[in-house]
Amino acid sequence: ADAFALALEPTLREIEDAHGRISDRRTAAILIERDVPTASGGTWTGVQVANLRARLDRLRGLQA
Repeated sequence: ADAFALALEPTLREIEDAHGRISDRRTAAILIERDVPTASGGTWTGVQVANLRARLDRLRGLQA
């Protein structure tokens, strides 16, 4: 799961650069529009985006 999150980090940054810090639900909608699959191949939800952001925050904390 960590590797998947890290692989999606550039995409998440690109979305945030283009739209600012938007809601998890809006981010999920953009990931769906871009045909970005979830780890299980399903459809993105706001909860999944929140979990992804939390995991990336945790991983960044480990790298500091």
